[in-house]
Amino acid sequence: MNKKNTPFFDKKGLYVTFIRGIYENYIRNKMYLQSKVQKKDFIIDTCVGRRLLGNPNYLSPLKFRTEFNWDESRILVPEQVVHELEKQGVSLSELASAVRKSLGPKMYKIHSSQDETSISEILLGGLSTLHAPDHFVLASAIYNRAILLTCDKNLAYAAKKCEHLVINPDMVHTNEFNIEQNWGLTA
Repeated sequence: MNKKNTPFFDKKGLYVTFIRGIYENYIRNKMYLQSKVQKKDFIIDTCVGRRLLGNPNYLSPLKFRTEFNWDESRILVPEQVVHELEKQGVSLSELASAVRKSLGPKMYKIHSSQDETSISEILLGGLSTLHAPDHFVLASAIYNRAILLTCDKNLAYAAKKCEHLVINPDMVHTNEFNIEQNWGLTA
């Protein structure tokens, strides 16, 4: 598909509203990092759920390497992630139990809105590294203003390109882990 011939892109091949949204996300995320409230919402990706079920301690380092109040935070699970997990024979209650034991927060299933679907279509068309169904997961994170938890490098890269907050739990175990750098918000 030629992006320059679609109504979503201007003459330079950039989707103007999408770029404006990225800038607004960047400003909002910077303020979000500077806020003193440590209770946050998180969107969990399928790969993190699978790894957590395989290793109950997979997310435990997040408690020690971040300053969030995990007991009062919420883990949001998009419909798409629930569907993918069910295809693999994993129930949402199994995942919720594992998350509760590992980090402490409650888990909630969220339903996609029409706005999320619109955002996901824009993301899929605007980011070459993003593929289905990851565009739904990132759209859910953006729409719900939640930090994305994913170990999918392409999804994390796409989130950073959108200036959206993302934590790759695989990086938490390394000495190079810096939460602002991981989120793409270095000064």
